[in-house]
Amino acid sequence: MAVKVWNVGDVLTAADMNAWTVPLAAYRTTTQSVTSSTTLQNDNALSVAVAANAVYIVELALIYDADTAGDLKLGWTIPAGASITNVADSMLTGTAAAGTDDQMTAGTTNPVAGGLGAGTNCGFVGKWLLTISSTSGTLQLQWAQGTSSATATRLFAGSYLLAQRVG
Repeated sequence: MAVKVWNVGDVLTAADMNAWTVPLAAYRTTTQSVTSSTTLQNDNALSVAVAANAVYIVELALIYDADTAGDLKLGWTIPAGASITNVADSMLTGTAAAGTDDQMTAGTTNPVAGGLGAGTNCGFVGKWLLTISSTSGTLQLQWAQGTSSATATRLFAGSYLLAQRVG
């Protein structure tokens, strides 16, 4: 679907403004943990409702810590018939030993970001293209450990999800 074009004399409604100029946003205010599990689970804060027949640029920024063996695996749930394509990620490698061990990736279905150990914060930034068919619904971040570890992988307050409609 193309971006809406207004003509002279068209009435710009609040619904149009909200759909086309205001990004959808979710913000983490608390810490969530996963321990000893590589099964993706729904994040309890980072989700937004998306419209049918729309295209969104999705931006995700996470503050996390993880055991050097546990890491952080990401995924999504999306409405039926929708597709989500990873455009770019910036994250630590799975074998990260220092904050300089970063990588850029694209096209990864379930990216895994490295951890630097419990108590050492790490960052993940990613962008996706979300194309919704005729069914509206929820864009929901899912995450787990990349490798099962008895040391918790944690997402911290300040992590956020933005979805800007572009089509």
